[in-house]
Amino acid sequence: MNTAISVLVCVLLCLIEVSGLPRKPVCGKNEYLESGCVDGCEPTCAYPSKGICNAPCKFGQCVCEDGYYRNAQGNCTEPEKCSSVRKSCAKPLRCQISCLQKTEPSFCKNEGCIPFGCECKEGFVLYYDAKGLPTCIRQSDCP
Repeated sequence: MNTAISVLVCVLLCLIEVSGLPRKPVCGKNEYLESGCVDGCEPTCAYPSKGICNAPCKFGQCVCEDGYYRNAQGNCTEPEKCSSVRKSCAKPLRCQISCLQKTEPSFCKNEGCIPFGCECKEGFVLYYDAKGLPTCIRQSDCP
């Protein structure tokens, strides 16, 4: 009888474990767990100012500590370690040096700029990640 109860308790505990109950997230370096509403528009390297945000509210999320921005890899970092910089007038993406485009195309000499666009910092080049999103990586890290 005791064995049957022990087995039943073990089975119930296993079911609870794999049932998908929400778990408290483990936050990384320079992050903390915000138990209240997080709007999903925290400052990032690409968008250091929050501005207007329409992202839905989520509870129990990890957010960057004050003075840190979320980088393209999803980590919270100091602004000086961000690989891109937001400018009031940036080169269009098609005119930036990238892993595939080693020099600026000649037509870019007549191109205007993108208001409040991003450019890669010195020593970094444009790279499109697996999702097709532009990010900046060190030129030596180009595939």
